[in-house]
Amino acid sequence: MKRTAILGLLLLQSAVAHAAGESLSLSDAELGRLGVVFAAPEAAAWVEVAAGPAEVVIPPTRQVVVGPSVSGILSRLLVAEGDTVEAGQAIAEVESNELLMLQREYIDAFAGNELAAVQLQRDRDLRADGIIAERRLQETSAAATAASVALDQSRQQLQLAGMSKKALESLARGRQLSTTLTLRSPLPGIVVRQLSPLGSQVDAMGPVFRVADIATLWLEVRVPQQQAAAIAPGMHVIAPDFDARLYAEVFHIGPVVDEASQTVLIRAVTDNAQLSLRPGQFLSARIVAGAAGDNRTYVVPSRAVVRDGEASFVFTRTRDGVVARQVRLLSDNGEQSSIASNESIDAPVATTGLAALKSIWLERRVDEG
Repeated sequence: MKRTAILGLLLLQSAVAHAAGESLSLSDAELGRLGVVFAAPEAAAWVEVAAGPAEVVIPPTRQVVVGPSVSGILSRLLVAEGDTVEAGQAIAEVESNELLMLQREYIDAFAGNELAAVQLQRDRDLRADGIIAERRLQETSAAATAASVALDQSRQQLQLAGMSKKALESLARGRQLSTTLTLRSPLPGIVVRQLSPLGSQVDAMGPVFRVADIATLWLEVRVPQQQAAAIAPGMHVIAPDFDARLYAEVFHIGPVVDEASQTVLIRAVTDNAQLSLRPGQFLSARIVAGAAGDNRTYVVPSRAVVRDGEASFVFTRTRDGVVARQVRLLSDNGEQSSIASNESIDAPVATTGLAALKSIWLERRVDEG
């Protein structure tokens, strides 16, 4: 019997199925006439989707540049590149005449505020006794407010310069001026880079050290644009040649293609609490699916995967025939395909006779449509 006749017979005999997940009722004899052969899919702990060199980088939100808010001479270094530092730890000292000027202004503002406060209280008492006019009290009150604002401004300038509240209180009481400004690390981490040499002139906000928290790092992998379409957030980047325990989770897939290399940037985040990774390091990395998450990954013969537009399917064996199950195609080397499914595939998949099965399936979808 010709194939077209067989297909016509099967279309009349079988129950209607018009979408993935619904069965095509086909007997063993009918499957045999269609030349359908089944094979068990091979479960995979993970499937390689892409590979390439990965650079270890520090996330921008986990690093800072430390420098003085006033100009001066970098007179002392208290740490070196690679040292571990705590938040608030002193890391350098700067000698600054500008700092000296700010301290003088603060002492003057402090004294002026105290004097204005005394004057205000005296005039309030005099006004209560009817000795001075209301206008005089208003003028004194305005002067006291201006003195308080000037003190707050001077205090904030010194705090921005790096002086603590305790140091400001000591300055106000003891009137001991100092040209030495201590730079402190704003976060725990390591000293990544020294940006100014000892003895150099450092401008206000000029960089002295770059400090980074490297407990969390990124792996940046550039992959050919053809492979980028198969990569999804939640996949993992591994570097088995470096450390079999290393897993980084993909969270960013670049929206543009590099013109020179025709590659797409993939970013993955990884925990580095043990400090096994070093920023600037390059690794031979693989992007894999199935290492984590709900997807199940399998390896099947390439011919077992059929396409319907942008979607991919496999036909799995059921008691009454076959069912078209949508999968995600991860990779295909011409002989084997790596696929991911949201449900476990615990039945054999069709490896031959796919053209006939697809024809039946699509025809029924058209009839139902």
